Amino acid sequence: MYIQESFVDQTRGVRLWEDGPYETWTDDIKQLFCQAQREYGRCISKVYVDGSTVGDVRAVGWVFEKKLQYENSQDLYTQEVWCVLFQTLDIVTRKRRYHYLS
Repeated sequence: MYIQESFVDQTRGVRLWEDGPYETWTDDIKQLFCQAQREYGRCISKVYVDGSTVGDVRAVGWVFEKKLQYENSQDLYTQEVWCVLFQTLDIVTRKRRYHYLS
């Protein structure tokens, strides 16, 4: 199983950074959830994607939030971390489109 984490400064409405998917340390979803909650704060939502049929919505991860202090000031901001789970890494197919010499 793989996980991708996206970090958002919800106070300013900007994405801070996003990690590429990486292999998780366990395949136990409950353990992943508990670890993420300890690290990123309370769970405020799930992440959903549309399924293969109309009206089919599937949960694929969680959204966590907590208050943090900016590194360069005393101000606080709300950090959201979107954690999305993947069964495997993306499969990328490349097709070459040659330009033939006349």
